[in-house]
Amino acid sequence: MNGELAGVSPVAPPLPRPVLFDQFWADLTFVHWPVDPRTIAHLFPPGTRPDVFADGLTYVGLVPFVMRHTRVGTALPLPYFGTFAETNVRLYSIDGAGRHGVLFRSLETQRLAVVPVTRIGRGTPYT
Repeated sequence: MNGELAGVSPVAPPLPRPVLFDQFWADLTFVHWPVDPRTIAHLFPPGTRPDVFADGLTYVGLVPFVMRHTRVGTALPLPYFGTFAETNVRLYSIDGAGRHGVLFRSLETQRLAVVPVTRIGRGTPYT
């Protein structure tokens, strides 16, 4: 398999234009726990299910990082809102068409002002 996951391209698809926000993730850590997919299947929205890997398990991820240099588009920096710590808890999903995705169960941020701005403006469920 040459270091690739079977059926998963290591190349990200191009982002649709226009770019609404640009950001850099620093101090990023991925910590994962194996889970029996049957124990968390009820947490997925209709039309999706846990993405099961070759070991027969799915994984729960805890991902802390610091978001830096957040910008509107690619040019307008967002002082104060532009740098903050975030931690998310994620599950990995697949739908009936075979598209892989990430289901965020929790998005936590240290910057309280980011919570209402992103909830209202982008629909992102930060707490």
